[in-house]
Amino acid sequence: MRTARIVVVFASLLALAPSVEAYRRSRQRETSGAKGGISPELGARIDAAIGRAAVQLKTLLQTELTNAKRLEVGGARPEPVVHNGGGNFTHTYNLWAAGRVALYAHALVVGGVPPADPIIQESWDFLRDRPMRHTYEVAMTLLLRESMIHPPARPGAGGRERPARQGRPVGAPRAGGNRDADWAQQAANWLASGCDGGTWNYFCPGDTTGYPVEELPQSDYEISGSRDAPAFGADLQALLAKHDQPRTDLSNTQYAVLGLKAASLLGAKPTGYRSMWRVVVARFLRLQESTGPEVQLALSSEDAAGPDYTIGMEVDRARGWRYYGNGANVPYASMTTCGLATMLIAQSEVPDLSADEQMLITQAARDGLAWFQLNWAVDRNLGADKMPFAIPAEAKYYYLYGLERCGVLANFRTIGGHNWYQEGAEHLLPAQRPDGTWPGEGNMETDGLRTAFAILFLARGTSADYGVGGAE
Repeated sequence: MRTARIVVVFASLLALAPSVEAYRRSRQRETSGAKGGISPELGARIDAAIGRAAVQLKTLLQTELTNAKRLEVGGARPEPVVHNGGGNFTHTYNLWAAGRVALYAHALVVGGVPPADPIIQESWDFLRDRPMRHTYEVAMTLLLRESMIHPPARPGAGGRERPARQGRPVGAPRAGGNRDADWAQQAANWLASGCDGGTWNYFCPGDTTGYPVEELPQSDYEISGSRDAPAFGADLQALLAKHDQPRTDLSNTQYAVLGLKAASLLGAKPTGYRSMWRVVVARFLRLQESTGPEVQLALSSEDAAGPDYTIGMEVDRARGWRYYGNGANVPYASMTTCGLATMLIAQSEVPDLSADEQMLITQAARDGLAWFQLNWAVDRNLGADKMPFAIPAEAKYYYLYGLERCGVLANFRTIGGHNWYQEGAEHLLPAQRPDGTWPGEGNMETDGLRTAFAILFLARGTSADYGVGGAE
């Protein structure tokens, strides 16, 4: 029995290791339009939709950038109010002005607008030079910077190859100072300071008590046990217990993780990053539902490159993630994309995972995908209506962007027999207005917000680089 387990674990590790040749072939397919298993006709419609959307989003970005600059000069800030039962915080339109600038600019670069375009450069200069205030906006700015340095290829007939990373990462901090790279390092440190035992909230500056900045013995931070009862080393268990009721959520956390991964690809890593990523992995193994219905998982791998979770494992169970980790709410689609993508990104930054640890992560990923197989939809954020507070309508677009991350990072073309990219695209395309935007509702549900998320989905904005590589 033990020999059989070792063979399965070894097969798991081999399957999780992408080959250089397979990765090269996947890039060829990506730029030729074959990626995603879509027809040339659908690919052409997607390219046309992205082109129309980019024209309008550039106009919306200019408006947002002008407004954000006005707010910075005028010092306009909303009055604090009690939010979600405690804390001085409120969602207002103006509060997220800088975050929208970063999101729109990032979506435009992913959609094919050259990083040298004046509106992209103006947005970057503004975001780089303003104070760091909120998790979302700093993380999105890091995503923008990484996409500017490594413009992603497009799924359609055109496409651009991402510049190869050889030697020192482009934009990495250098002796003597580099304004842009120095900002990336500062942003990575700022985001890391908000780590609360593996999760994040809206605000970051802190003393990094949420993870150990020194290198600690591996045994003190080991992850073992089973899917239903993961176990942790003594120090890691104490840390997780200390932060067992953090004032954090999975939405802020996934963007903090995306930003920190972008910083890593730029060569900027915070102090103690190895420990931080290990804590994130452990926390998300713990935050996932402990059990769920059995599912006969049906998957079709995207290609031979990247992680392959189709290896034989124990029985899969549909296990999702919640907005909060305290069990006071229910799992739903966008939060399950948060949990799955966060864990996949975090484990890619840990270079020394043991076979048992990798086995737990692989099973957690399969169970997360099983949740989607059992709760499939692309026309709504399934399960969000069961939350105790209202989920705004544009969360469907936010969810689709999360689904895109999971599909790319987990390397699947189909989930439960559904081609997630094709079905999502066929849902989005008819909803696009003649002017190129996707309609929003009111201040929080802006045309720009929905349009940016739609572009990020259609352009498959998540780079496969987010799911490979490790700490160096």
